[in-house]
Amino acid sequence: MIYKFTVLSDEVDNFVRVINIDPEATFWDLQNAILDSVDYDKKQMTSFFICSDDWEKGQEITLIEMDTDSEYDNLVMEDTKLEELISDEKQKLLFVFDVISDRAFFMELADIIPGKKVTKAELSISEVLPMKL
Repeated sequence: MIYKFTVLSDEVDNFVRVINIDPEATFWDLQNAILDSVDYDKKQMTSFFICSDDWEKGQEITLIEMDTDSEYDNLVMEDTKLEELISDEKQKLLFVFDVISDRAFFMELADIIPGKKVTKAELSISEVLPMKL
């Protein structure tokens, strides 16, 4: 099975990345695929948030173990498989790549493709799409 994530930015018009990844991969693997796709520094603090359909933040998955007062469990990217928290198409996520400035990518599980496998995350689309008039 393959999870196909669409990654969008609210900072760059028509920015899109599509990443195919195995559901048994970790959030750390997904983070690395995203950062590689935009050539960003992997030494920055990052977090994923599982979001509602209205982009309200829910469960956080952090790069390193954090001591928080959150109502959610403390989950670490390297130890948390995607399939543990994501199983439905159209699931929304927020990937915060700049915690200080609260910069993030908006993500959605666009498709679940049964019967296929990938050994590591694959970037299938990486472009700024032309604007439609």
